[in-house]
Amino acid sequence: MSMSPVAALIDQLDLERIGPTTFRGRTGDPPADPHARLFGGLIAAQSLRAAQASVPGDRHAHSLHGYFLAPGRTGDPVELEVDPLRDGRSFHTRRVVVRQHDQPIFTLIASFHRDEDGREFQIDPPDAPDPATPGSEWVPGYPRGDVFECRDVPLPSTHAQGPEPATMRYWARTVEPLPDDRGLHMCVLTYLSDLSGLTASARAVGLDWTSMRATSLDHTVHFLRPLRLDHWVLVDMRPVSNSGSRGLVRNAIYDRDGVLGASVAQEGLVREIR
Repeated sequence: MSMSPVAALIDQLDLERIGPTTFRGRTGDPPADPHARLFGGLIAAQSLRAAQASVPGDRHAHSLHGYFLAPGRTGDPVELEVDPLRDGRSFHTRRVVVRQHDQPIFTLIASFHRDEDGREFQIDPPDAPDPATPGSEWVPGYPRGDVFECRDVPLPSTHAQGPEPATMRYWARTVEPLPDDRGLHMCVLTYLSDLSGLTASARAVGLDWTSMRATSLDHTVHFLRPLRLDHWVLVDMRPVSNSGSRGLVRNAIYDRDGVLGASVAQEGLVREIR
């Protein structure tokens, strides 16, 4: 019996420990297209999950920084090696290298912090209709498998928005409930954070998927406050720069009440097909 897309993702995040600091991860069934690339958000999420398994349960990731080194292949397992760089009183730091067929395809550094009290500040959320508003446009989930249901938030033109305009904004949540596991929700957020960033960057210079080649280069996530990914979250994507065929996008992810849960920065190759 086949698993639902959400159950399949949870299964892929349930890594097999094959050594003291080494894990094996599943990447799904082989695709019909033999040239299809492994989704980078899955590898980043699995890397965070491996790092989480090496720190005490009261330490939660506050940031991760990853580099995509080579394209992976869906259907073939990956091996994740965790390097425990530092264990401090408040912070733990881990490095993860992901290999497929003995070739490194992704590397990540994640920092973990125990919860502390402190003064609060955040930027204001953008205006967006509630996701339950009748008539909101549905947009398909990506990658295929419909892990998330999404609702597009229509935007005025970039010129009408003023400084730092957004080129994509949408609501998202998993199509099924997730376990009550804070670390798992952070991994699913990491998975979500790799969706559509290159599209948002391409739109800033008038390109789309029919006129460009795009590949993720590096990825940063700052986990600011806990978010549940089986509840609606608002993803606000704002291009920062396009230069030298590279595009940089900054994303903010809010909960339904406007609480800022995560900040994402993604740089990718956005090369025009001439």
